[in-house]
Amino acid sequence: MVLTPDCNLASVHRTRARLGSEATPIRGALQIENTEETDQGKYECVASNVEGVRFSSPANLYVRVRRVPPRFSIFPTNHEIMPGGSVNITCVAVGSPMPYVKWMLNSEDLTPEDEMPVGRNVLALDGINESANYTCVAMSSLGIIEAVAQITVKSLPKPPGTPMVTETTATSITITWDSGNPEPVLHYIIQYRGKTADSKFETMDGITTTRYSIGGLSPNTDYEIRVSAFNTIGQGPPSEPVEARTGEQAPASPPRSVQARVISANTMVVRWDEPEEPNGQIKGYRVYYTMDDSQPLSQWQIHNVQDSVLTTIPSLVSGETYSIRVLAFTSVGDGPPSDPIQVKMVLGVPAQPEKFQVGAVSDTSIELTWEPPGNQNLNYELRYREGAKGSEVTKKFGPSSSYVVEGLKPNTEYLFSLAGISKSGIGAFTNEISHKTSQAKPSAPPQDVKCSSSSSTSLLVSWLPPSAESRNGELTGYVVRHRVLGAEEGPGAEVKEPLAPPAAQQLLLQGLEKWTQYTVSVAAATSEGLGPYSEPLGCRTDEDVPGGPPRRVELETLNSTAIKVTWRSLQAGRQHGQIRGYQVHYVRMENGESRGLPLIKDVMLADAQEMIIGGLQPNTSYSVTVAAYTTKGDGARSKAKIVVTKGAVPGPPSLSVWQETASTAVVRWQAPMPHAVPGVPGGEAQVQVQGYRLQFGRKDVSPLATLEFAAHETAYTVSNVHRGATYLFRLSAKSRAGFGEEAAQELSVPEEVPRGYPHLADGANLTCCSLQLSWLPPVLAERNGAITEYTLAYQEAGAVGGSAGSGSPAPRELSLPASQSSYTLGGLRPDAIYEVKIRAHTSVGPGPYSPTVRYRTAALGTGMPSPVYVLRLGAVLGSGSDLALTRPGSTNPRRGPELGRVGGWREVRNRPPTGSGGVGGWGELLSPPPSSSCIPLAKIRPMKNKTCRERKPITCTLSPLGHTPLLTRQVKTPKAESSVSQVPQSPGMPKPSHTMLTAMDPPLERQPKLNLTSLVYLSCLAHVPRNFTVKFVTKTTVLLTWKFSESRVPYRCMIEYNRQKMDVDARQMKTLVGGLQPNSSYEFRMTCQDSGEGGQAHRVTTRTAPPISMRKPELDTREQESTLTIIIPPLEAKDIIKNVYVVVVPMKKMKSPQYPPMTSIWMRCIYVSPPVVLRCSISLHPNTKLLKEAGVQTRHSRQLHIADHRKPYIAASFRPSSLPPTFTLGNELMFRGYENRMLQPGQEYRVFLLAELNTTSGRVFVTSPFTDPVTVPEVNSQPVESGGDGLIWVVGPVLAVVFIICIVIAILLYKKAVLWCWCGAVSRCAALEPRALCCSAPLHTDPRL
Repeated sequence: MVLTPDCNLASVHRTRARLGSEATPIRGALQIENTEETDQGKYECVASNVEGVRFSSPANLYVRVRRVPPRFSIFPTNHEIMPGGSVNITCVAVGSPMPYVKWMLNSEDLTPEDEMPVGRNVLALDGINESANYTCVAMSSLGIIEAVAQITVKSLPKPPGTPMVTETTATSITITWDSGNPEPVLHYIIQYRGKTADSKFETMDGITTTRYSIGGLSPNTDYEIRVSAFNTIGQGPPSEPVEARTGEQAPASPPRSVQARVISANTMVVRWDEPEEPNGQIKGYRVYYTMDDSQPLSQWQIHNVQDSVLTTIPSLVSGETYSIRVLAFTSVGDGPPSDPIQVKMVLGVPAQPEKFQVGAVSDTSIELTWEPPGNQNLNYELRYREGAKGSEVTKKFGPSSSYVVEGLKPNTEYLFSLAGISKSGIGAFTNEISHKTSQAKPSAPPQDVKCSSSSSTSLLVSWLPPSAESRNGELTGYVVRHRVLGAEEGPGAEVKEPLAPPAAQQLLLQGLEKWTQYTVSVAAATSEGLGPYSEPLGCRTDEDVPGGPPRRVELETLNSTAIKVTWRSLQAGRQHGQIRGYQVHYVRMENGESRGLPLIKDVMLADAQEMIIGGLQPNTSYSVTVAAYTTKGDGARSKAKIVVTKGAVPGPPSLSVWQETASTAVVRWQAPMPHAVPGVPGGEAQVQVQGYRLQFGRKDVSPLATLEFAAHETAYTVSNVHRGATYLFRLSAKSRAGFGEEAAQELSVPEEVPRGYPHLADGANLTCCSLQLSWLPPVLAERNGAITEYTLAYQEAGAVGGSAGSGSPAPRELSLPASQSSYTLGGLRPDAIYEVKIRAHTSVGPGPYSPTVRYRTAALGTGMPSPVYVLRLGAVLGSGSDLALTRPGSTNPRRGPELGRVGGWREVRNRPPTGSGGVGGWGELLSPPPSSSCIPLAKIRPMKNKTCRERKPITCTLSPLGHTPLLTRQVKTPKAESSVSQVPQSPGMPKPSHTMLTAMDPPLERQPKLNLTSLVYLSCLAHVPRNFTVKFVTKTTVLLTWKFSESRVPYRCMIEYNRQKMDVDARQMKTLVGGLQPNSSYEFRMTCQDSGEGGQAHRVTTRTAPPISMRKPELDTREQESTLTIIIPPLEAKDIIKNVYVVVVPMKKMKSPQYPPMTSIWMRCIYVSPPVVLRCSISLHPNTKLLKEAGVQTRHSRQLHIADHRKPYIAASFRPSSLPPTFTLGNELMFRGYENRMLQPGQEYRVFLLAELNTTSGRVFVTSPFTDPVTVPEVNSQPVESGGDGLIWVVGPVLAVVFIICIVIAILLYKKAVLWCWCGAVSRCAALEPRALCCSAPLHTDPRL
């Protein structure tokens, strides 16, 4: 206890030293531990200083003590034992304080005083020969109690006197005897047995008298009888035995093996064996015989026999059949007669078969056995029928001693008789014997099975028994089985109820799942097993109240008067019925206690998962619970959650929007007016506005862009307004409590004709006579309204060399509905070129046509024609000459019209190289081949009937546009020789960089002579850049992308922004612009070099991300194998964030990386997260991307895992509302389409968060800093014991050979220009395949740059 006055303490009781200064460690308090009864008393506090001493009022201390006198919880018990026996006596006493327990014998203490136990004492006694009383004593300060245990020593009883037989009958013997014991006994035991060698004593126990009649004995049998006594110690020795014999009785069984044989036409001999139970001395036999066995036995003729088992019966009627029966008799009376046998009084016919009986029995067969009469070799006739009234069936068979009757019905009684057949005729049939076939499983299920729901956890199943003919035995019961509908197969899926009684016709299935569909079937059973089950019957248990509360109840404060309640439905196994709706209970809270009655809002929708509760008081706490309900009632409520409403928020501002110019709109607003605030007395209240939030965008595009403004800003100009679109503007004012009500306005911009054109897809389906093409509508900003229709124009192109429009008919135009995005042109000519273009219409009119695209139909009887490109050269004498250029493998070079989108070849007036011997020029290929790459192999052949007058060489050179020729080939006629050499540099041509050797066809030595000498520069002119757009935006960077055909030819472009310029290569198809200001607008212009069609410029505008800060995620320091846990910080400005990505960046290579094969891999590098982070994806096919940009779901394949461990990847994506506080990397789960891949042991990783904002201008991101580097721990493997140094001499040479083979393979692959790219800290590209694209960029350490 503790007393705490503000003074020093002193006790009135000065006798206890433990209350001194050492007992008061706390100033102003007295603490007494382990209080005792003696601590009770009066205490005073004494305060003293130099001026004097003062006493406080006394405080009384009362110590409450529990006092219980001793009592026995287990009393000692009395025992009776034999002399010299042992016994343990237990005594247990309780009380408070606990008593001591000891044992005493008379006045002698058996327990030493210093060894007395507390509460329990066990007294062990051994070798007891005298009876005595032992006393258990329990004592404490509250009293002494005693209990006595009596130990009695007794011996076994003495044997009784010899029994005397007082009476005998044929089945009983009565005896009497003397007790022979002075002390009373509990009872007597009689033992008796027949006087045979193998007989055993039978016992009759519990006899309490000295006279007893033993019954159930066999007649005419000698018995030995003895008696013993029994007391509390046990059974004593038996008395001397007495012998007695039971009296005679009539025979209990008939004579055995009765046989008869005809010895003459009117005489027969009958013989038999003695009865099995004669019950006395057999005095003789009586033989009964008759020709009519239907008469009673008393009317049969009798033939008596004395002391013999054989007799002859004369004077019988020849040819008749007699029935014979024999009985034995004693002095007491006649025994039972034997079964009748038949004898036919004809010489030579066989007698009855002997020992005719049933053998093995099954459910469909019965075996019959017999012994042939007189061991004769006879044929037999068997007669049997089903029951007494069944039709008789006859079977005849040859000599045998057994026969199996098959095809019988289960559990059916059959009657059988058998007769022998000899040459003289058929003998007498045996007496009929009957037997039932065995039972079998029921062959049909129970009938009329029904099922009904009696409660939410039980089903009542009823049925009728199977039909009588299909039961196949006596029914032992029914089995009802049930299982949940749709449950997987396996142990425990099916439940069988215990066997129902055979008389039962219904069963209540209990303990089932609530509101669950079951299938029920019933089977009947016999002793042989179960029959077939009935057809499964569907049945559902009844509904009940939901078995739990809704899950994941969350509360969100919307404003000062409203909250949002969200939840998830119950798990399917706990719904217990059809959810009809949800009830949300809420009550106002003050100081942790509810105020007023709870209010209830009902949502009568089964799939509802949220509710908004309005009309609440500002800055007030509310307790909210959610419960689901069915037709049976409400379920359990969820755990109460507390939410606090925001303070008062402003009302809606005054908003106005109008269109200022063709592409801009002005938004202007004023502060909200004072408005009534719920819960604030006085009606109206003016809330201080701290800023505004504007959300705007096209009504048909979501989400809306969000901007925030300071309190003094009242207008904003929206640029890039699309024609023909309806814009939605929402504005809300912000106070300290949050954003208030929104004011909304719509602005509809008038339509115009489309400013852009539809984009024809690159691929098309071509046949000889049709063209199937598809297109995309104009980009949203260039549609200028809703597309009402498309106009598709096409025409056949002119001949090669002719003007594109000279003499050609006008294109044919087709009007197509706006909903259509593909069309098939039919009726085209085979092997012809068609020019196709398309335009879009709005309600105002049509827009511009798209650039013309050329398609060539297939030739008849072939697929797509071989690519043919026509080269036009200048000759020495100034006349035109033609050569045909074909792809390798082509066998049909043909001269035809010019190919490509802008015309085939053109001449460039320039001086040929020195020494070329002519004044021609070189040609340029303006359209790329179908593979969008230069042709590495080419064939140049003279066309038609050109003749060569001079022996001048032809020099063919392959070169990128504007570069030095890479390959020079000279062919001389008529005796051609081929060589590879450098081409002399022409004026104005760049200096050669390197020579690429390319295998060519054999020399053209069989071609006619040519009057040509020219230098040909073959080059690929790539498409101009298109689809210039903004891909990603962060606070300080912008990723610009465009589309461009892959090419080896550099294509220089310039990007201008904010008075700055930067040069780019169009082949890169992207560039990263950094060093920008947050939350600022930028305009980017892209201008490319002259491609022969005039320079093309592109313009895009964007706005960098607002300066939203994201905190650095932290790492959980607990070490885990193959996983890492990061702690995700809370988000700021959650309402303007769309998605949050977890990005994992490997920082170095692991041990022994598993590199992919170098023969089939190419690499493409794309940006995935913050634009400064470069991700490299590997594929086995140029058109397959492994991983797409952020927000696009990953495509899984086996190829994807080749380089997973060496590149950054997105591990998970979350909505801001569902962002978890922690996230574990490496658990191999899917998070919104992204795989959280397993981390590689020994690999170092860094992680950052990437947030995507809600904007209308491209994809805008903000990033967090990187986490600290962390290395995944390696799994320790068990060391392998070496077998000795000798192993090196075996393994070493093998490893050396393998290493040399690998080097040779690598050299061969390198010579074949196999592509291989590696992304590292400083990436390089080492491939020259035409379609390969390999990009690299350094990996920054901070993604926020």
